[in-house]
Formats: sequence, structure tokens, C-alpha cells
Amino acid sequence: MTAFSKACIAAGCLLSPYFLHGVAAQHSHGHSSSEPCACVAEEFGFPIDCTTATGTAKVQTAYDYLVANNCKDIPAGETVVKCADETDYAECVKNWFIVKTHHDHCPEDVVPTTVEQQFHVYEQAGCLGCEIKKNYRPALSMCPTVDCTNTDVILSAKDVIGDGTDSNKCTDDTGTTASPNNDASCCTSNAQKGSWQITRAYHDICEFTQITALDNAVSGIETFVEHTIHEFEGQCETFECNVSPEGLDQSVCPATVASEWEWGGVFTVPENKYTWVMQAATANDPDSYADPSMRLVVIPTDQTMNALTTLSVNECDGSYLMAGACQVIEDGETMGPPAATGSCYELHVKSTSHDTTFTLDLTGTNGVAFYAQHVPTEFERDQHYLKLQDGSRTTNA
Repeated sequence: MTAFSKACIAAGCLLSPYFLHGVAAQHSHGHSSSEPCACVAEEFGFPIDCTTATGTAKVQTAYDYLVANNCKDIPAGETVVKCADETDYAECVKNWFIVKTHHDHCPEDVVPTTVEQQFHVYEQAGCLGCEIKKNYRPALSMCPTVDCTNTDVILSAKDVIGDGTDSNKCTDDTGTTASPNNDASCCTSNAQKGSWQITRAYHDICEFTQITALDNAVSGIETFVEHTIHEFEGQCETFECNVSPEGLDQSVCPATVASEWEWGGVFTVPENKYTWVMQAATANDPDSYADPSMRLVVIPTDQTMNALTTLSVNECDGSYLMAGACQVIEDGETMGPPAATGSCYELHVKSTSHDTTFTLDLTGTNGVAFYAQHVPTEFERDQHYLKLQDGSRTTNA
């Protein structure tokens, strides 16, 4: 059992509208695709090293072990691949997690080309998953918000970039793997740069299962997002973008943060702006607030999944955001719009007033997942905690 899971059980985790700390198991050995990779690294005893000097060698060594030991195969008489069987093939699982963690987190030049090209073969085979995204880089802008269930946007990007064979689009290196000519070309126009960032967002933000679902709808999307993108990383390096917010430290297991959550909720948000209300309303003293402040993580979502699935899919990001630096919001101030990958706010009540209100700007999203340090109803006296600007209350999804 992982440290993350132990913290959840100690906190009495429940998948309910008020408490969501637990992780839905993907298999029977204690790990899930939404478990932070930092917690996996802590459990298996490997550091996350994104330096080219040592990180590249670490990834190559781990990948060589996977190949030499046929870790993506299902042994005779078994039902799961070796890289998903922690009991009998722990070294396969460990080395796969080393490869996956560094592939998903480190800059592209840390991961050897062969590993980049073969990585998704192991994902498809059914190796275990964990959650980590690329680190924030100050020189880069944020990636565009993408809908991982929408084929239209990624198909438009694919049409601009192409498959590497059209001279009017991005073109592959004409040399061989052994003797490259280094004459690949991409990101030479604004259309290519924008399409590159869209593709990067799909690659880094969307789950692999979501990409395969898109490919089931329109053949060729998986190959484009998961493989073609790596052909042009060198040419488009200057135009990379961030999928993680500033200040998000994904190298530390957030197990202790998960146990501090008291509430999670999913809402459809057809309007651009809402009002978040905190009132003095304790049982023993109606003039006192339950707490002087509350951390609130806000993550934009799509509305294609049910509420509990949405909460589970985003809970890893919620943990990291709540553990990091949160923007302080005082009475009357505005939080948002949140970053595409989510934002954390620390709401401070106005001690000289029985009511504290904040504007919540959700322009650009039709759904949102909240993760709160306290149950919002603890701050209710005669008003709902989330209201439309006209004063009417909202309902959760």
C-alpha cells in the first residue's frame, strides 16, 4: 500500500459529495493512474532527476531493463503484463515508473529518442499509471485549454502540421535514424506554432485513454499526438508551453495535503461570473466564522464525465495545488479566471463583518471542480456559498 493510500485511509476517505480523498484502484496491487508519481517514486526509492547529465542515463537504464526482461508481456498462465504486476515483477514495475515519471515530467531532451518512440507501446500494453506533468518553465506561456473529448481542434492542428511527408507542412528529417540530416522543419509560421502548442496540450494534459478514444472516433489522432509530435520537438522547442502552473512542486508526494481536504464538488457554470460567500455561522457563536481562512482549488473541467469521475480524475492536481502557493483573496476581491490546469486561492474572511463575499470569474469554462480545505456549508448562515451574480444559488453537477 502506498503512502498516499495510507494517508487517505487514516483520514477516513469516502467517495461522497462531501469527502473525496480516495483513489479508485485501477488493478489489485495498490496503485492507480491518478496517484502522484512523486508518491510512487518515494515508495520505490528512486529520485526524480530531470538533468540531462544523469537523468538521461537513468531513463535509458530503466528502459533497457524493460526491454531485456520483456516487461510489457503477459507471462504464461497470467492475466496482466509484468509491468502491472507489483507482486511477482516488482522490478518491471519500478523501472516502468522510472521511465514514465521522467517521460511525463522532464524536458524533452532528457528522454532518449528511442524511449520517446516506444513509450506509448508500454502504455498500450497495460503498464501501471501515475500522474505527473511537465514542470513550469518561466520563459514559456501557458498552453491553450483543450477539450480531451473533442476531435475538431486536434484535427485542425494535425492538418496544419501534417504527418511529416507534405513539403507544404512540417517535414521530417530526410536522413536515417543512424545518420540524420537534421533537416526537419516545423514552427516556421504562426499557424504551425499555434498548432504545435495545441498538440502539446493534448499530449501532456489528456489521458492516454482519452487519446485512444479520439483515435477510435477518427483514425490517425493517436499516432499524431503520441508519435508525430516527437519528430518536431527540436524545431519547436522555442514555442513550447506550460501545462503546470507556477509554483507547483510535483517532486514531493502530497499525501499529507490529501488528508486536509474536507470537501470536493463539481458544478456546471454557464455564466462567466459567480459570487462565493462565507458567513459567520458557527453553532456556538453565530457572530464568529468557522475559520479565518479557507484554501480553495478551482480546476476547469469538461462536462462529459459524471461528478465523481471528474473529482477523481482531477484530485491529484488538486492535491498539488493546495500544497503550493495559493493567491490570497480578501473580501470583495476577485479570484480567477483559473489557469487551464487549475488555481489555488486562500480566501480570508472579513472579521468585522458577518458576511464576506468574493467574485469568482470562470470566463472560458463550462464546468469546474472545487477542492476545499473546509466544507463550505460551515460558512453558511442564510446564503448558499456559491451564487449567480443576481443572487440566486447554483446547483452542482
